[in-house]
Amino acid sequence: MQVKGGGVNRGDVATLLGDVENQKAAGGALVTLEKPSKQMRTEAADAGRYASKLWHYKDYPRIQILTVEGLLNGAERVDAPPQINPFAVAARESVREKQSGML
Repeated sequence: MQVKGGGVNRGDVATLLGDVENQKAAGGALVTLEKPSKQMRTEAADAGRYASKLWHYKDYPRIQILTVEGLLNGAERVDAPPQINPFAVAARESVREKQSGML
């Protein structure tokens, strides 16, 4: 995940892709205040897609570009497989009967 305030360009997408490849990550997201340019969208699309082995091999974009505005108004979100909780979760305690009146 990278966040840029302004002056974003195709090079920022290429840098993110390089970081994703160096870290052997499945994908990355660039969050920016500005709308992405056509060159930025092309660079992200050219990065390809990855298939999630844990989610029936559904594929997702390797590089996603999101705007702060889109995230805040709910129009955009990171398209990624659901997360599996690595921690054990205790069973919920059953609901107790209401305490009867005091004597």
